[in-house]
Amino acid sequence: GGEIYIWNVEDGSEELRIPQAHSDSVCALAFSPDGKRLATGGTDRFVRIFETGLGKELRALEGHTGHVLGVSWQRNGRVLATVGADKAVKIWNLLNGDQKKSFSGFNKEVTSVHFLGIGKQAVVSSGDKMVKVVKEDGGEVRRLPDTDAYMHSSDVTPDGRLAVAGGFDGILRVWDVNAGKLLQKFIAPMEKSEIAAKR
Repeated sequence: GGEIYIWNVEDGSEELRIPQAHSDSVCALAFSPDGKRLATGGTDRFVRIFETGLGKELRALEGHTGHVLGVSWQRNGRVLATVGADKAVKIWNLLNGDQKKSFSGFNKEVTSVHFLGIGKQAVVSSGDKMVKVVKEDGGEVRRLPDTDAYMHSSDVTPDGRLAVAGGFDGILRVWDVNAGKLLQKFIAPMEKSEIAAKR
């Protein structure tokens, strides 16, 4: 329904409700580094910036031609990266709302994006079985190994050293980003019915 809710996680109380943030489903959310703004992406193909005090819309960014599936703030709070079902990554200057860069090179949806630490590089995941580190201009830094499924989501630690991603195969993978090395795979335990079927 395009609604956004913000809760106080300590007591579970509702802090803010934005009833018509988007005209369709909301697919992505990210607080700014200072917590004063919220970036959102939706199936209406818009990226919107709200202030978190009263829920006032500050900017509406138009440019994606498909669902917006991921949003990420650069640490300085002045730049936003967005990705979507249009197989594109877009970089926005939030001081004036202009689109700084747009790049593709993906065969399926780009499902998530996260800036690494204080730099300009970001981790992106995509439906074409890929998790990779890219520069702000789209240049590929490295691909993270062992992604043999549609990758739905990812995240990075605040210092940018570790990345995690999950895909259609139900496995969580953790990497050392700088080394490009797979550190751990978390495989979901089998249900009792699955174990019985294998016997």
